[in-house]
Amino acid sequence: MYKHGKPVYKLTRRPLLVILILIGLILAGGYVKFIKPASKNTITGSTQARVTTIKNTGPADTKVDEKLFSLTLPGAWKLSAQDWDARYHSYQWNSQDQKSAGRWFRVYVDTIPSDQAVNYLLPITIQEGTMAMGQVSDNCVNFTKGAIPEDQRPATVSITQSTIPSRWELVDFLCDNASVSHQVVGASTSAGVNTVILSGPSQGQHKYFFMFDDNNISPDFGMFERILGSFTPK
Repeated sequence: MYKHGKPVYKLTRRPLLVILILIGLILAGGYVKFIKPASKNTITGSTQARVTTIKNTGPADTKVDEKLFSLTLPGAWKLSAQDWDARYHSYQWNSQDQKSAGRWFRVYVDTIPSDQAVNYLLPITIQEGTMAMGQVSDNCVNFTKGAIPEDQRPATVSITQSTIPSRWELVDFLCDNASVSHQVVGASTSAGVNTVILSGPSQGQHKYFFMFDDNNISPDFGMFERILGSFTPK
Protein backbone atom coordinates (compact mmCIF):
# COMPACT_ATOMS: atom_id res chain seq x y z
CA MET A 1 0.00 0.00 0.00
CA TYR A 2 1.42 3.39 -1.03
CA LYS A 3 2.09 6.01 1.61
CA HIS A 4 3.19 9.52 0.88
CA GLY A 5 6.95 10.10 1.51
CA LYS A 6 7.87 6.41 1.56
CA PRO A 7 9.39 4.29 -1.29
CA VAL A 8 7.30 1.62 -2.91
CA TYR A 9 10.08 -0.98 -2.68
CA LYS A 10 12.30 -1.55 0.29
CA LEU A 11 15.93 -2.64 -0.30
CA THR A 12 16.43 -5.80 1.69
CA ARG A 13 19.72 -7.28 2.83
CA ARG A 14 19.75 -9.98 0.14
CA PRO A 15 19.82 -7.65 -2.93
CA LEU A 16 22.37 -5.48 -1.19
CA LEU A 17 24.63 -8.49 -0.66
CA VAL A 18 24.26 -9.49 -4.31
CA ILE A 19 25.24 -5.99 -5.44
CA LEU A 20 28.31 -5.98 -3.20
CA ILE A 21 29.36 -9.38 -4.56
CA LEU A 22 29.00 -8.13 -8.16
CA ILE A 23 31.09 -5.03 -7.40
CA GLY A 24 33.79 -7.24 -5.86
CA LEU A 25 33.83 -9.50 -8.89
CA ILE A 26 34.18 -6.52 -11.23
CA LEU A 27 37.07 -5.12 -9.20
CA ALA A 28 38.80 -8.52 -9.09
CA GLY A 29 38.42 -8.93 -12.83
CA GLY A 30 39.91 -5.50 -13.47
CA TYR A 31 42.89 -6.32 -11.26
CA VAL A 32 43.57 -9.61 -13.04
CA LYS A 33 43.22 -8.09 -16.50
CA PHE A 34 45.01 -4.74 -16.14
CA ILE A 35 46.95 -4.22 -12.92
CA LYS A 36 48.54 -7.62 -12.33
CA PRO A 37 50.14 -8.01 -15.84
CA ALA A 38 51.65 -4.53 -15.59
CA SER A 39 53.18 -5.34 -12.22
CA LYS A 40 55.16 -8.21 -13.79
CA ASN A 41 57.15 -5.71 -15.83
CA THR A 42 57.78 -3.39 -12.91
CA ILE A 43 61.32 -3.30 -11.46
CA THR A 44 61.23 -3.27 -7.70
CA GLY A 45 63.73 -1.34 -5.64
CA SER A 46 66.61 -3.81 -5.72
CA THR A 47 70.05 -2.64 -4.64
CA GLN A 48 71.84 -5.38 -6.64
CA ALA A 49 73.45 -4.17 -9.87
CA ARG A 50 72.30 -5.79 -13.10
CA VAL A 51 75.16 -6.70 -15.43
CA THR A 52 74.60 -7.29 -19.15
CA THR A 53 77.28 -8.62 -21.49
CA ILE A 54 77.19 -7.30 -25.06
CA LYS A 55 78.93 -9.52 -27.58
CA ASN A 56 81.10 -7.98 -30.27
CA THR A 57 79.57 -9.12 -33.56
CA GLY A 58 82.18 -7.42 -35.76
CA PRO A 59 84.91 -9.36 -37.57
CA ALA A 60 88.01 -10.24 -35.58
CA ASP A 61 91.25 -8.37 -36.24
CA THR A 62 93.69 -9.92 -38.71
CA LYS A 63 97.03 -10.92 -37.21
CA VAL A 64 99.97 -10.90 -39.65
CA ASP A 65 103.12 -12.82 -38.83
CA GLU A 66 105.83 -12.69 -41.50
CA LYS A 67 109.53 -13.55 -41.34
CA LEU A 68 110.72 -9.98 -40.79
CA PHE A 69 107.74 -8.36 -39.06
CA SER A 70 104.33 -8.73 -37.47
CA LEU A 71 101.32 -6.39 -37.45
CA THR A 72 97.60 -6.23 -36.79
CA LEU A 73 94.98 -5.15 -39.34
CA PRO A 74 91.67 -3.94 -37.86
CA GLY A 75 88.86 -6.26 -38.91
CA ALA A 76 88.94 -8.84 -41.69
CA TRP A 77 91.71 -8.54 -44.31
CA LYS A 78 93.13 -10.89 -46.95
CA LEU A 79 96.63 -11.14 -48.40
CA SER A 80 95.91 -10.22 -52.02
CA ALA A 81 99.43 -9.85 -53.46
CA GLN A 82 102.95 -10.90 -52.60
CA ASP A 83 105.58 -9.69 -55.05
CA TRP A 84 109.13 -10.86 -54.57
CA ASP A 85 111.00 -10.06 -57.77
CA ALA A 86 114.11 -8.18 -58.84
CA ARG A 87 112.39 -4.79 -58.89
CA TYR A 88 110.85 -4.80 -55.42
CA HIS A 89 109.55 -6.94 -52.57
CA SER A 90 106.08 -6.22 -51.23
CA TYR A 91 102.98 -7.56 -49.50
CA GLN A 92 99.46 -6.21 -49.93
CA TRP A 93 96.31 -6.88 -47.90
CA ASN A 94 92.79 -5.87 -48.95
CA SER A 95 89.98 -5.24 -46.48
CA GLN A 96 87.22 -7.86 -46.54
CA ASP A 97 84.86 -5.91 -44.29
CA GLN A 98 81.91 -4.43 -46.23
CA LYS A 99 82.09 -1.27 -44.10
CA SER A 100 85.79 -0.93 -44.99
CA ALA A 101 85.49 -1.79 -48.68
CA GLY A 102 87.94 -0.05 -50.99
CA ARG A 103 90.91 -0.13 -48.61
CA TRP A 104 94.27 -1.82 -48.99
CA PHE A 105 97.54 -1.74 -47.08
CA ARG A 106 100.95 -2.42 -48.67
CA VAL A 107 104.44 -2.76 -47.23
CA TYR A 108 107.65 -2.85 -49.26
CA VAL A 109 110.71 -4.56 -47.81
CA ASP A 110 114.35 -3.67 -48.65
CA THR A 111 113.87 -3.49 -52.44
CA ILE A 112 111.61 -0.45 -52.73
CA PRO A 113 110.48 1.42 -55.88
CA SER A 114 112.06 4.85 -55.66
CA ASP A 115 109.60 6.21 -58.26
CA GLN A 116 106.43 5.35 -56.35
CA ALA A 117 104.27 8.48 -56.01
CA VAL A 118 101.49 9.11 -53.47
CA ASN A 119 98.76 11.70 -52.89
CA TYR A 120 99.33 12.26 -49.18
CA LEU A 121 102.33 11.81 -46.91
CA LEU A 122 102.44 10.58 -43.32
CA PRO A 123 105.84 11.71 -41.96
CA ILE A 124 107.61 9.25 -39.67
CA THR A 125 110.43 9.77 -37.18
CA ILE A 126 112.22 6.92 -35.45
CA GLN A 127 112.37 7.26 -31.68
CA GLU A 128 114.13 4.54 -29.69
CA GLY A 129 113.58 2.05 -32.48
CA THR A 130 109.85 2.71 -32.87
CA MET A 131 107.85 4.83 -35.30
CA ALA A 132 106.45 8.17 -34.18
CA MET A 133 103.88 9.57 -36.58
CA GLY A 134 103.45 13.19 -37.57
CA GLN A 135 100.54 14.96 -39.25
CA VAL A 136 99.18 13.60 -42.54
CA SER A 137 99.60 16.17 -45.29
CA ASP A 138 96.91 17.66 -47.48
CA ASN A 139 96.67 16.40 -51.05
CA CYS A 140 100.19 17.12 -52.27
CA VAL A 141 99.04 18.94 -55.43
CA ASN A 142 97.87 21.76 -53.18
CA PHE A 143 101.32 22.60 -51.81
CA THR A 144 103.90 21.07 -54.18
CA LYS A 145 105.78 23.49 -56.41
CA GLY A 146 104.97 22.80 -60.06
CA ALA A 147 101.89 20.69 -59.27
CA ILE A 148 98.42 21.65 -60.44
CA PRO A 149 96.04 22.43 -57.56
CA GLU A 150 92.76 20.54 -57.34
CA ASP A 151 90.65 23.56 -58.29
CA GLN A 152 92.74 24.22 -61.43
CA ARG A 153 92.94 20.73 -62.94
CA PRO A 154 93.01 20.51 -66.76
CA ALA A 155 91.40 17.63 -68.62
CA THR A 156 94.75 15.83 -68.92
CA VAL A 157 98.22 16.13 -67.39
CA SER A 158 101.34 15.46 -69.44
CA ILE A 159 103.49 12.50 -68.47
CA THR A 160 106.37 14.82 -67.62
CA GLN A 161 104.18 16.40 -64.91
CA SER A 162 102.66 13.19 -63.52
CA THR A 163 105.24 12.79 -60.73
CA ILE A 164 106.81 15.78 -58.97
CA PRO A 165 109.31 15.84 -56.07
CA SER A 166 107.78 17.28 -52.93
CA ARG A 167 108.45 17.71 -49.21
CA TRP A 168 106.29 17.63 -46.08
CA GLU A 169 107.61 18.18 -42.56
CA LEU A 170 111.22 17.74 -43.80
CA VAL A 171 110.40 14.39 -45.44
CA ASP A 172 110.99 14.12 -49.19
CA PHE A 173 108.53 12.16 -51.32
CA LEU A 174 107.04 11.98 -54.81
CA CYS A 175 103.72 13.73 -55.39
CA ASP A 176 101.19 12.05 -57.68
CA ASN A 177 100.21 14.99 -59.89
CA ALA A 178 98.18 12.85 -62.30
CA SER A 179 95.77 10.73 -60.24
CA VAL A 180 94.74 13.58 -58.00
CA SER A 181 91.44 11.99 -56.97
CA HIS A 182 93.14 8.92 -55.46
CA GLN A 183 93.40 8.54 -51.67
CA VAL A 184 96.86 6.97 -51.42
CA VAL A 185 98.95 7.78 -48.35
CA GLY A 186 102.64 6.96 -48.06
CA ALA A 187 104.62 6.75 -44.80
CA SER A 188 108.28 7.71 -45.00
CA THR A 189 111.15 9.34 -43.08
CA SER A 190 113.89 11.85 -43.76
CA ALA A 191 116.27 8.90 -44.31
CA GLY A 192 115.30 8.89 -47.98
CA VAL A 193 112.41 8.89 -50.44
CA ASN A 194 110.02 6.05 -49.63
CA THR A 195 112.26 4.79 -46.84
CA VAL A 196 111.72 3.80 -43.22
CA ILE A 197 114.66 2.05 -41.53
CA LEU A 198 113.79 -0.22 -38.62
CA SER A 199 115.73 -2.81 -36.63
CA GLY A 200 114.40 -5.96 -34.98
CA PRO A 201 115.97 -8.10 -32.22
CA SER A 202 116.46 -11.21 -34.37
CA GLN A 203 116.32 -10.15 -38.04
CA GLY A 204 118.36 -6.96 -37.73
CA GLN A 205 117.97 -3.80 -39.79
CA HIS A 206 115.72 -3.54 -42.86
CA LYS A 207 114.19 -0.84 -45.03
CA TYR A 208 110.43 -0.48 -45.34
CA PHE A 209 107.94 1.70 -47.17
CA PHE A 210 104.27 1.73 -46.21
CA MET A 211 101.25 2.66 -48.32
CA PHE A 212 97.55 2.86 -47.57
CA ASP A 213 94.82 3.36 -50.16
CA ASP A 214 91.43 4.43 -48.85
CA ASN A 215 88.78 4.68 -51.56
CA ASN A 216 86.02 3.99 -49.06
CA ILE A 217 83.02 6.33 -49.06
CA SER A 218 84.19 7.45 -45.60
CA PRO A 219 88.02 7.70 -45.75
CA ASP A 220 89.80 6.99 -42.48
CA PHE A 221 93.52 7.75 -42.61
CA GLY A 222 93.62 7.15 -38.87
CA MET A 223 93.34 3.44 -39.66
CA PHE A 224 96.71 3.66 -41.43
CA GLU A 225 98.26 5.08 -38.27
CA ARG A 226 96.72 2.33 -36.13
CA ILE A 227 98.16 -0.33 -38.45
CA LEU A 228 101.62 1.25 -38.31
CA GLY A 229 101.32 1.50 -34.53
CA SER A 230 101.06 -2.30 -34.41
CA PHE A 231 103.99 -2.91 -36.81
CA THR A 232 106.80 -4.76 -35.03
CA PRO A 233 110.09 -5.67 -36.76
CA LYS A 234 111.58 -9.01 -35.73
